Amino acid sequence: MEILQLVNRPVRWYLELPSQRKLLFIIIVSILIQGSLIAIDNWAFQSIDGYQRSPDIPIFRHRAETILKGGLLYRDVHTETPPVVNYVMTIPVLFGGSYLAFQIFFSMCNIAVSMLLFYTFNNRTEKGASLLALFYVIHPFSWFHSTLDCQDEPLILLLFIIPIYLLLKSKYLESATAAGIGIWAKMWPLLLCPLYLIKGKKWMSRFTAILHILFLSIIIIGPFLLLAPEESTWFLRFYFLGVEGEGSGGISLWHFLDQRGMMPPSMLLGSTVMVLVLGLYLWADKEDWGVWKTITVVMTVFFVLYPKIHSGYYLIPLVLLMPYMLKDARYAILSFLMFTTVFTAFKFSDGTIHPDGVLILVPICCALITNMLLLLALKDLVIGTVEPFTPME
Repeated sequence: MEILQLVNRPVRWYLELPSQRKLLFIIIVSILIQGSLIAIDNWAFQSIDGYQRSPDIPIFRHRAETILKGGLLYRDVHTETPPVVNYVMTIPVLFGGSYLAFQIFFSMCNIAVSMLLFYTFNNRTEKGASLLALFYVIHPFSWFHSTLDCQDEPLILLLFIIPIYLLLKSKYLESATAAGIGIWAKMWPLLLCPLYLIKGKKWMSRFTAILHILFLSIIIIGPFLLLAPEESTWFLRFYFLGVEGEGSGGISLWHFLDQRGMMPPSMLLGSTVMVLVLGLYLWADKEDWGVWKTITVVMTVFFVLYPKIHSGYYLIPLVLLMPYMLKDARYAILSFLMFTTVFTAFKFSDGTIHPDGVLILVPICCALITNMLLLLALKDLVIGTVEPFTPME
């Protein structure tokens, strides 16, 4: 059953609203959900410093303050992330840098993502795009990390979706520019680079797009490599080579297997993942898949296999799958189950529950269920179809 049919009566009036009123409704719903949760969170934990509830927030603030005082990332403040994300964090710091300021900032990122989703697909079906944007703002994966567990995932998702949106709007070089900047916020847009090689109409445009990304990369990371070469390459070693003593990290299946000494060598696993990603892009090019379908398949498989996956990053494959989930209400409902399995695994990963003895089976089972749901959705909803909301479907 299509989710459009399942919710037809309760939201029929919403789907029949003019476009601008739909957008206003989405914004109001997002503000009500996130604003209420922020209010409850700050009231319930008013006696606890917000920075104690989310240990990453004081790190974000410290790095942003260093930038605003004229300091240099990596050299003057310990930094384990690419530079761009830390410069963006100066925005909530300029507004006081409180825990509340970060909650509001990440909530605004969620609203921006919902708007992008709407404008990405509204030229195919306005009702489908409207429902997609609304589905995103009510899903716990979106509001949880902007309110109750304040993290930068909504911002990272926004920077990942922007180049895809621009590419679908035939803004080829603008998309490459957004990807080139986004790579140096978090490395996720790096996985979009093969798109510019298989979707360019001419070899010159493909070459120009990749050159564009390389040029931006040199401008962004070059000064740090010159002034703090050892410190500024730590995150590159962590992502691609592994750092001794850091483990696999996150909540992936590999992380929990690693705790029992059952994980393959990092170099072998990483190489296998990258070969598979390139193979999927070649398959997509051969089958002439659309942009959204291509990146959905690539990112979903990547998330199943890559070891360093943190809980909030599951927003990425979920959002890519959401347009397809609107065709089958079962998977839309199961996506809420995926939030439960990811959240449970996270509690074992962050130290809230120590996975001693047989308890390790709980996060392993959660990780397996999460991977199974992603792969089933990919098999049943994506493979064998075309782009979301196209008339052929």
